[in-house]
Amino acid sequence: MCHVVVQLTERRINSTDDDRLIIPDDRNNRAFMPKVDYFESEGDRRDDFEYFLTALKQLLGEDADSCIESFYTNEDTDEVLPEAYIIFKPGFKKRYFEQQFLDFQNKIPKNLDDFVNASDLYEMEEIVGNYFGAYIADELKEPQPINVFLKSPRIDDAKETKLYLGAAFRYYW
Repeated sequence: MCHVVVQLTERRINSTDDDRLIIPDDRNNRAFMPKVDYFESEGDRRDDFEYFLTALKQLLGEDADSCIESFYTNEDTDEVLPEAYIIFKPGFKKRYFEQQFLDFQNKIPKNLDDFVNASDLYEMEEIVGNYFGAYIADELKEPQPINVFLKSPRIDDAKETKLYLGAAFRYYW
């Protein structure tokens, strides 16, 4: 299965020499994401960012445009990373987690027997953590499942939050 890791930072990374940028050597370190089978070796940053945005918009449904805004410049050179960013608009977090909340409620065992025999517990954990979906890394190059990242105080649901794209690449498991 294919998913994507995007690096979102508060300050723009505009050089491939910036120490904050995730590079292939970082990805090749098994401690980076130990459950990954492999990373795509030669990806296209813009395509991978679009892959992430498409998946995010599918989760948001028809409200996607009112919840997020993104930009990717057409300028592309070998020395400077093209400017790209995403803006999470007020209310984004509530909209993003709404369906997951409903799915989680439907999985809660109704009685003790259901709880003891629950195969749904794994599914509940996956809904909460989304461990096999998109990952977001920050300036510290520490990837987190998208749900964990978005629940952090870094994304304030009461105001716009603008984060710049560093690296973007696909992984498989």
